[in-house]
Formats: sequence, structure tokens, C-alpha cells
Amino acid sequence: MNTSANASKSRSSLAHSYKYPPDQIVSAISTGNENFTTKEELQEFLENNFQLIMRSFRAKRKLSNIERVKISKGIIQYLLTNPERLLNTKELEHISTLISEVFVGELPSTYYRRYTQGRHASGKLHDAYNNYRTFLAKSGIIQRRTKSRFAASSESEADIDQVSQDANITELTKFMEGAGQLMDNEVVNPQDILESWRHTFSRRRQELKAAKTPELYLKKYPVLLQPKGHQLYLLDAEMLIRKPLSFEVPSAFVSSISGLVKTKHDSVVAILKLIEDEECRIKRTVIAFMLLPYMFPPPIVTSENALVKMTKAECMESFINHYPDIETAEAAVTKLLAKQTEMKPFIVFIGSPIKISWLVMGSTKYSFEDLNSCIKHAMAAYLALNITYPFASQKPWFLLQKYIFKVSLPSDHMLDNKVKTVANDLNLIAR
Repeated sequence: MNTSANASKSRSSLAHSYKYPPDQIVSAISTGNENFTTKEELQEFLENNFQLIMRSFRAKRKLSNIERVKISKGIIQYLLTNPERLLNTKELEHISTLISEVFVGELPSTYYRRYTQGRHASGKLHDAYNNYRTFLAKSGIIQRRTKSRFAASSESEADIDQVSQDANITELTKFMEGAGQLMDNEVVNPQDILESWRHTFSRRRQELKAAKTPELYLKKYPVLLQPKGHQLYLLDAEMLIRKPLSFEVPSAFVSSISGLVKTKHDSVVAILKLIEDEECRIKRTVIAFMLLPYMFPPPIVTSENALVKMTKAECMESFINHYPDIETAEAAVTKLLAKQTEMKPFIVFIGSPIKISWLVMGSTKYSFEDLNSCIKHAMAAYLALNITYPFASQKPWFLLQKYIFKVSLPSDHMLDNKVKTVANDLNLIAR
């Protein structure tokens, strides 16, 4: 078989197909991964598909902006003859260079400019690539996320194109450092990079085990400490438990726990006031989680050769804290972190009523307006990084894991008997 001739025929078959959206193109083309290796291959494609533009360029020695856009769309659609194909930074840079060689005087950066600190990726190819994949997704031709993301990768899958995956994770780190958020209009497309994170799951779990402490693992993957790095904790946690991480509680939960808490300490009265002032039922439920430490006897520690009961305030510090404003919260968090001998995530609610929440992990604070998201990502962090619960608040954290989020782990037997009675009192166990 003459593969060169077939490639030439495939390039020729795309004549006049550059119009967007490409309603008729996807079902009519091959599913191979087409490429332009040389200037000559790209020029042949352009001569076959953009004859008017090529003729105009030879006469004027320049391209208009509309012509640049048309060429970029045509090239991207041709390269994505297999709609599932992903293009990386190196490929887009290579194609940009070839375009500048065919159209002498054109700058490669007009077509693709990679991400650099403080500036997002850009260019005609960049826009055409993202717009075309968005079109394919909206048309149902591709799916950027599938249910399979909850299934752990096999050993062979985890090792597929490892160099490319590691490069994509590096690209994600750079992207999140600059942008601080995941957006669908960036190259490399964040959803595509997250797939590389998913594919390296098995290998990274081994690295986490070998690292011995979460801090050492985080040094290798600093992307996790970026403002939106909590999304990666959630992805890993859901792959670990093989289902979405979410919770539902009985509608009577708030009234049940409010009635069962016996002490009327000032801190309990303050929590009950926060619940009373909150109109949203889901938020009231999350705020009520703050009462969980009051459902258990205080842990006992050894201090100066004597057994001492920990205070409820100490139990709350490693669980959920509340402060009236950001300034007070900042000062308090600094003091709490100074007490930690190892990293243990904890939550901070701010405002009355609560307007913002933080998930604090070492020097990193992940900020949320949605209390539900904050509590979910806190649980995800514990699961994804295999962090043991703080001694002072291990029972409240475990109750959340086992009976609120419905996540069972091999180590559950160590705490289950001590927590099950409280869970039953709160009607969290199906009867």
C-alpha cells in the first residue's frame, strides 16, 4: 500500500471543508492520526484545499487575518480526522513553524504561542483547536469526561506514553500557577491534561506510598498546592473509591444533632445561632457538622506523665473553625499551623452568616464560597493523600467519611465501633 499516496488523497479530499462548524466533515473522513512532517506536506495540503488563498499570497506576499483564520481551521480539522486525537504544545509549535516556512514573512507566534508566566497560550491554531474540540463535544462526537474516570488505570495504561503524560502534568502546573483556575479555552486543554493526571493514578499512588509523608509527595507535584489544585485531590479521591464523592443526610439531621448535644457552652450556642441564621438547608447541614466533636467524649492524652482530657476547643481546631472576619481568621490560622507537627487539613468558616470557607493544608488555603464544596474537598484531600485523621478530631472526621460520605476503607474497623453508636443516634444508619 502506498501510504504517501493515501495521505495525499486524504489531504485533497478536504477541499472547501474548512467552513466552521464542519457539519459534514467528521463522518466523511478517515480515522488515522494525520500529520504534517515537512513544509512540503503542508504546502501540498494547502495547494489542494486553499487554492484561492495560495494564489493570492503568491501575488500579494501577505495574508489577511481572515485567511489566517481559515487556514488554521482547515489544518486543525485535518489533524483531528480522528476526533479523539489530542494535540500537544510541541505539535502546535511545529505546525506554526511550518506555516511560517510556507508563507514567508508570517510569524510562528501568530499561530501559536505557548503559555509563559503571566501570559496564557494564544494564536490562530490555539483558537481553532479549542473551538473545534468544543464543537465536537457539543455535537456529542467526543466526550471530555466519562464515567471511566472513576476506574483506576491498569498498570499498562498508566505507563502509556509516560513522557507525554509527565509533560502534560508539567504544563498543568505552569497553567495553574499563572491562571489559578481551570478554563476550557486554554491549550493544552485543561480537561485533556486532567486525563494525563488520571492515567498516572496508579504510578502516583506508588509514589505517595514511597514518599512516606504527604509533604514529600506534594514537593514532587506542586500543582496540588495551586489555588485550584483541590480539583486534583477530588479526581484522585473519586478514582480511589471508584465513585463520585458526595453526601446526603436525613432531612432531620440538623434538628437531631442540635437536640442531642447536651452542653450549652458558648461555642455551641454560637454554632446554633449560625444554623438558625442560615436560610439554605444544605448550608445549615454543613454548619451542623461543627457540632460533631460535642457528640463524643474528649480524647485523653498524656501530659507531663499525667492523663489529660483534651478541650473541645482543641478538638475543633483540627476539624472546623469559625471566625467573624478574614483578618481574625488569618491570624488564627497562623497560630494553628504553628502548633501542627505534621500536615493535617482543617476547615475555616468566615463571617456571620458564613460567606466564605477555607480548606487549610499547610501554607495553602483553598477558598470556597460553597460550604458543601469545602467539606467535600477536605474529605478528598484526606483520602487522596492517605492522611490519617488528627487524634483530637479523628472520630468526627471518621463519622463524616463512613456515615456522611458513605466511604468504606480497610482501616475502618479501628474506629467504627466507637463511632457507630453516634451515627445510629443521628439516624445515619439505615434501619
